[in-house]
Amino acid sequence: MTVSRIGFGWFEKDARWVVRHLRCRFSLYGSAGACSGVRGPERPGDRRFCRSCLVSGSDRADSEGGRGGVASDGSFTFPIRGVFDGFVYRFYRDRDVGLLIWWLNQIIREEGSIRSFFLRGYNERDEDIGPSLSRFVRAIRELEREPFYPSLPFRGSGIHHFLADPSDGSGCKRLNLFLRWMVRRDGLDLGLWQEVSPSKLVIPLDTHVSRIGRRIGLTKRRSPGWGMALEITETLRGFDPQDPVKYDFALCRVGMLNSCPAVPDRAGCSPCPVFRFCEVSGQGI
Repeated sequence: MTVSRIGFGWFEKDARWVVRHLRCRFSLYGSAGACSGVRGPERPGDRRFCRSCLVSGSDRADSEGGRGGVASDGSFTFPIRGVFDGFVYRFYRDRDVGLLIWWLNQIIREEGSIRSFFLRGYNERDEDIGPSLSRFVRAIRELEREPFYPSLPFRGSGIHHFLADPSDGSGCKRLNLFLRWMVRRDGLDLGLWQEVSPSKLVIPLDTHVSRIGRRIGLTKRRSPGWGMALEITETLRGFDPQDPVKYDFALCRVGMLNSCPAVPDRAGCSPCPVFRFCEVSGQGI
Protein backbone atom coordinates (compact mmCIF):
# COMPACT_ATOMS: atom_id res chain seq x y z
CA MET A 1 0.00 0.00 0.00
CA THR A 2 1.29 3.47 -0.82
CA VAL A 3 0.30 6.83 0.62
CA SER A 4 -1.33 7.88 -2.66
CA ARG A 5 -3.68 4.88 -2.53
CA ILE A 6 -4.93 5.56 0.99
CA GLY A 7 -8.36 7.17 0.83
CA PHE A 8 -10.65 8.63 3.48
CA GLY A 9 -14.11 7.69 2.20
CA TRP A 10 -14.23 4.44 4.16
CA PHE A 11 -13.97 6.13 7.55
CA GLU A 12 -16.74 5.48 10.02
CA LYS A 13 -17.44 7.98 12.76
CA ASP A 14 -15.36 6.08 15.29
CA ALA A 15 -12.10 6.98 16.98
CA ARG A 16 -10.59 3.55 16.40
CA TRP A 17 -10.69 4.09 12.63
CA VAL A 18 -9.07 7.48 13.05
CA VAL A 19 -6.04 6.24 14.94
CA ARG A 20 -5.70 3.05 12.89
CA HIS A 21 -5.78 5.03 9.67
CA LEU A 22 -3.20 7.50 10.93
CA ARG A 23 -0.90 4.70 11.99
CA CYS A 24 -1.19 3.05 8.58
CA ARG A 25 -0.62 6.34 6.79
CA PHE A 26 2.37 7.61 8.71
CA SER A 27 4.14 4.36 9.52
CA LEU A 28 5.26 4.55 5.89
CA TYR A 29 7.61 7.39 6.76
CA GLY A 30 9.96 5.06 8.64
CA SER A 31 12.09 5.92 11.63
CA ALA A 32 14.21 8.73 10.19
CA GLY A 33 14.11 12.00 12.07
CA ALA A 34 14.13 12.15 15.84
CA CYS A 35 16.00 8.87 16.19
CA SER A 36 18.79 9.57 13.72
CA GLY A 37 22.21 11.10 14.20
CA VAL A 38 23.17 9.25 17.38
CA ARG A 39 26.80 8.21 17.57
CA GLY A 40 28.83 6.61 20.32
CA PRO A 41 30.19 3.37 21.75
CA GLU A 42 27.34 2.68 24.17
CA ARG A 43 24.79 -0.13 23.90
CA PRO A 44 21.78 0.76 21.69
CA GLY A 45 19.52 1.19 24.72
CA ASP A 46 22.01 3.41 26.54
CA ARG A 47 22.57 5.47 23.39
CA ARG A 48 18.85 6.05 22.93
CA PHE A 49 18.48 7.04 26.58
CA CYS A 50 20.85 9.98 26.07
CA ARG A 51 19.13 10.82 22.80
CA SER A 52 15.67 10.81 24.35
CA CYS A 53 16.74 13.20 27.10
CA LEU A 54 17.87 15.70 24.47
CA VAL A 55 15.13 14.88 21.98
CA SER A 56 14.61 17.76 19.55
CA GLY A 57 17.93 19.11 20.76
CA SER A 58 21.38 19.41 19.27
CA ASP A 59 23.37 16.36 18.21
CA ARG A 60 26.59 18.19 18.82
CA ALA A 61 28.31 19.25 22.03
CA ASP A 62 31.69 20.89 22.24
CA SER A 63 34.18 18.25 23.32
CA GLU A 64 37.19 20.49 23.72
CA GLY A 65 38.89 20.23 27.06
CA GLY A 66 39.26 16.50 27.36
CA ARG A 67 39.47 13.24 25.46
CA GLY A 68 39.03 9.69 26.58
CA GLY A 69 37.23 6.48 25.81
CA VAL A 70 35.23 3.63 27.23
CA ALA A 71 36.51 1.13 29.77
CA SER A 72 36.13 -2.63 29.38
CA ASP A 73 33.07 -2.55 31.63
CA GLY A 74 31.38 -0.03 29.32
CA SER A 75 31.84 2.99 31.59
CA PHE A 76 33.28 6.31 30.50
CA THR A 77 36.94 7.06 31.18
CA PHE A 78 37.27 10.63 29.90
CA PRO A 79 37.27 13.64 32.27
CA ILE A 80 33.74 14.91 31.73
CA ARG A 81 34.03 17.89 34.03
CA GLY A 82 34.64 20.87 31.78
CA VAL A 83 34.04 18.94 28.56
CA PHE A 84 30.73 20.71 27.89
CA ASP A 85 31.69 24.19 29.13
CA GLY A 86 29.57 26.79 27.36
CA PHE A 87 26.95 24.35 26.10
CA VAL A 88 23.47 25.90 26.15
CA TYR A 89 20.30 24.62 24.54
CA ARG A 90 16.80 25.56 25.70
CA PHE A 91 16.55 24.41 29.34
CA TYR A 92 19.90 22.63 29.34
CA ARG A 93 23.30 23.87 30.46
CA ASP A 94 26.77 22.35 30.43
CA ARG A 95 26.50 20.87 33.92
CA ASP A 96 23.15 19.23 33.08
CA VAL A 97 24.73 17.32 30.19
CA GLY A 98 27.80 16.51 32.27
CA LEU A 99 25.70 15.20 35.16
CA LEU A 100 23.57 13.07 32.84
CA ILE A 101 26.70 11.37 31.49
CA TRP A 102 28.17 11.04 34.98
CA TRP A 103 24.98 9.32 36.13
CA LEU A 104 25.11 7.07 33.07
CA ASN A 105 28.68 6.19 34.01
CA GLN A 106 27.58 5.14 37.49
CA ILE A 107 24.60 3.15 36.16
CA ILE A 108 26.82 1.16 33.79
CA ARG A 109 29.43 0.53 36.48
CA GLU A 110 26.77 -0.55 38.98
CA GLU A 111 24.38 -2.60 36.81
CA GLY A 112 26.06 -3.02 33.44
CA SER A 113 23.31 -1.30 31.46
CA ILE A 114 20.36 1.09 31.77
CA ARG A 115 18.07 -1.88 31.13
CA SER A 116 19.29 -3.73 34.23
CA PHE A 117 19.09 -0.55 36.31
CA PHE A 118 15.49 0.05 35.19
CA LEU A 119 14.42 -3.53 35.82
CA ARG A 120 15.49 -3.24 39.47
CA GLY A 121 12.41 -1.10 40.04
CA TYR A 122 10.09 -2.60 37.44
CA ASN A 123 6.98 -4.35 38.73
CA GLU A 124 4.86 -6.15 36.16
CA ARG A 125 1.90 -6.00 38.54
CA ASP A 126 1.67 -2.21 38.19
CA GLU A 127 -1.27 -1.09 36.06
CA ASP A 128 0.99 1.00 33.86
CA ILE A 129 4.64 2.01 33.62
CA GLY A 130 4.20 5.10 35.84
CA PRO A 131 5.25 3.65 39.23
CA SER A 132 8.26 1.86 37.70
CA LEU A 133 9.27 5.04 35.92
CA SER A 134 9.10 6.99 39.18
CA ARG A 135 11.29 4.42 40.93
CA PHE A 136 13.76 4.59 38.03
CA VAL A 137 14.00 8.40 38.16
CA ARG A 138 14.33 8.51 41.95
CA ALA A 139 17.06 5.89 41.90
CA ILE A 140 19.04 7.93 39.37
CA ARG A 141 18.60 11.14 41.35
CA GLU A 142 20.07 9.39 44.41
CA LEU A 143 23.33 8.69 42.58
CA GLU A 144 26.39 10.84 43.22
CA ARG A 145 26.04 14.23 41.55
CA GLU A 146 29.31 15.92 42.47
CA PRO A 147 31.00 17.92 41.08
CA PHE A 148 28.11 19.16 38.93
CA TYR A 149 25.52 19.94 41.60
CA PRO A 150 26.10 20.09 45.37
CA SER A 151 22.37 19.40 45.74
CA LEU A 152 19.47 18.80 43.39
CA PRO A 153 18.54 22.07 41.66
CA PHE A 154 15.21 23.83 41.78
CA ARG A 155 12.19 22.38 40.02
CA GLY A 156 12.13 23.21 36.32
CA SER A 157 15.89 23.27 35.78
CA GLY A 158 17.59 21.34 32.99
CA ILE A 159 18.28 18.19 35.00
CA HIS A 160 14.60 17.94 35.95
CA HIS A 161 13.65 18.19 32.29
CA PHE A 162 16.07 15.34 31.61
CA LEU A 163 14.53 13.11 34.28
CA ALA A 164 10.93 14.09 35.01
CA ASP A 165 8.95 12.10 37.57
CA PRO A 166 5.34 11.15 36.76
CA SER A 167 4.44 11.40 40.44
CA ASP A 168 5.10 15.15 40.10
CA GLY A 169 2.44 15.37 37.39
CA SER A 170 4.83 15.67 34.45
CA GLY A 171 3.87 14.08 31.15
CA CYS A 172 7.42 12.62 31.00
CA LYS A 173 7.53 12.84 27.21
CA ARG A 174 11.27 12.09 26.90
CA LEU A 175 11.31 9.05 29.17
CA ASN A 176 8.11 7.61 27.72
CA LEU A 177 9.56 8.05 24.25
CA PHE A 178 12.72 6.25 25.34
CA LEU A 179 10.64 3.40 26.78
CA ARG A 180 8.65 3.19 23.55
CA TRP A 181 11.90 2.75 21.63
CA MET A 182 13.17 0.12 24.04
CA VAL A 183 10.01 -1.94 24.63
CA ARG A 184 8.03 -1.95 21.38
CA ARG A 185 9.39 -3.79 18.35
CA ASP A 186 8.42 -2.89 14.78
CA GLY A 187 9.74 -0.70 11.96
CA LEU A 188 10.07 2.26 14.33
CA ASP A 189 11.08 0.80 17.68
CA LEU A 190 13.91 -1.52 18.72
CA GLY A 191 12.18 -3.80 21.24
CA LEU A 192 15.38 -4.52 23.20
CA TRP A 193 13.72 -4.74 26.63
CA GLN A 194 11.57 -7.83 26.28
CA GLU A 195 10.97 -8.06 30.04
CA VAL A 196 8.60 -5.06 29.85
CA SER A 197 5.18 -5.48 28.25
CA PRO A 198 4.14 -2.89 25.61
CA SER A 199 0.72 -2.91 27.27
CA LYS A 200 2.24 -1.03 30.24
CA LEU A 201 3.58 1.88 28.19
CA VAL A 202 2.19 5.43 28.36
CA ILE A 203 2.07 7.68 25.31
CA PRO A 204 4.87 10.28 25.03
CA LEU A 205 2.82 13.43 25.46
CA ASP A 206 4.05 16.44 23.51
CA THR A 207 2.28 19.52 22.19
CA HIS A 208 1.20 17.70 19.02
CA VAL A 209 -0.29 14.64 20.74
CA SER A 210 -2.04 16.72 23.40
CA ARG A 211 -3.61 19.07 20.83
CA ILE A 212 -4.74 16.31 18.47
CA GLY A 213 -5.87 14.14 21.37
CA ARG A 214 -8.18 16.89 22.59
CA ARG A 215 -9.53 17.71 19.14
CA ILE A 216 -10.41 14.16 18.09
CA GLY A 217 -11.76 13.16 21.49
CA LEU A 218 -9.02 10.96 22.91
CA THR A 219 -9.02 13.07 26.08
CA LYS A 220 -11.31 15.55 27.78
CA ARG A 221 -8.50 17.15 29.75
CA ARG A 222 -7.32 20.60 28.76
CA SER A 223 -3.97 20.74 30.57
CA PRO A 224 -1.04 18.55 29.46
CA GLY A 225 0.49 16.35 32.13
CA TRP A 226 0.61 12.79 33.40
CA GLY A 227 -3.17 12.69 33.78
CA MET A 228 -3.70 13.57 30.13
CA ALA A 229 -1.05 11.07 29.01
CA LEU A 230 -2.83 8.32 30.97
CA GLU A 231 -6.25 9.29 29.63
CA ILE A 232 -5.10 9.28 26.00
CA THR A 233 -3.34 5.96 26.57
CA GLU A 234 -6.44 4.47 28.16
CA THR A 235 -8.54 5.51 25.16
CA LEU A 236 -6.00 3.98 22.78
CA ARG A 237 -5.92 0.85 24.94
CA GLY A 238 -9.55 0.37 23.96
CA PHE A 239 -8.35 -0.08 20.35
CA ASP A 240 -5.37 -2.29 21.19
CA PRO A 241 -5.01 -3.36 24.85
CA GLN A 242 -1.68 -5.07 24.21
CA ASP A 243 0.02 -2.17 22.41
CA PRO A 244 -1.76 1.18 22.92
CA VAL A 245 1.33 3.31 22.25
CA LYS A 246 1.75 2.05 18.68
CA TYR A 247 -0.44 4.96 17.59
CA ASP A 248 1.96 7.58 18.98
CA PHE A 249 4.05 8.17 15.86
CA ALA A 250 0.99 8.59 13.64
CA LEU A 251 -0.69 11.07 16.00
CA CYS A 252 2.49 13.07 16.50
CA ARG A 253 3.22 13.08 12.78
CA VAL A 254 0.03 15.02 12.00
CA GLY A 255 1.34 17.85 14.17
CA MET A 256 4.91 17.62 12.88
CA LEU A 257 3.59 18.08 9.33
CA ASN A 258 1.78 21.24 10.51
CA SER A 259 -1.57 19.65 9.70
CA CYS A 260 -2.95 20.62 13.11
CA PRO A 261 -2.20 24.30 13.85
CA ALA A 262 -2.33 25.74 17.35
CA VAL A 263 -4.95 28.24 16.19
CA PRO A 264 -7.55 26.24 14.26
CA ASP A 265 -8.91 27.52 10.98
CA ARG A 266 -11.73 25.62 9.33
CA ALA A 267 -10.54 26.34 5.80
CA GLY A 268 -6.87 25.68 6.60
CA CYS A 269 -7.66 22.53 8.58
CA SER A 270 -9.88 20.91 5.95
CA PRO A 271 -7.01 19.04 4.19
CA CYS A 272 -6.11 17.30 7.47
CA PRO A 273 -6.68 13.52 7.27
CA VAL A 274 -8.82 13.56 10.41
CA PHE A 275 -10.67 16.85 9.81
CA ARG A 276 -14.11 15.25 9.61
CA PHE A 277 -13.57 13.69 13.06
CA CYS A 278 -12.15 16.84 14.66
CA GLU A 279 -14.04 19.31 16.84
CA VAL A 280 -12.90 22.06 14.45
CA SER A 281 -15.13 20.57 11.73
CA GLY A 282 -18.11 20.98 14.00
CA GLN A 283 -18.73 17.24 14.09
CA GLY A 284 -16.17 15.47 16.24
CA ILE A 285 -16.22 11.75 16.91
